[in-house]
Amino acid sequence: GSGTTTRRDCPRVSLSRHTIPVKRRAVVLATVRRAAKRLAGAGVVVLGADVNAFARTNSNGTARIVVRARRRGRLTVRVRGQKAGCSATTIRAR
Repeated sequence: GSGTTTRRDCPRVSLSRHTIPVKRRAVVLATVRRAAKRLAGAGVVVLGADVNAFARTNSNGTARIVVRARRRGRLTVRVRGQKAGCSATTIRAR
């Protein structure tokens, strides 16, 4: 996808970093927005590269997720409960 068209009620996830080291702990800050508003209490899920992490956003809409990728690859970051048609943000582990 080009990423220019966003579906109306899809939450958007912005990340503090897009690459993380393999086999070391990394803290990723994920900010969840719907339209321009930050979403408090949204569940953020990180999956892939032998990672399964979850965190909930605080009152500012920011979730602090500690991730340790066991192998190289792509991690997808999604908001729990979002529609299947919504796009996911990715992190690379290397």
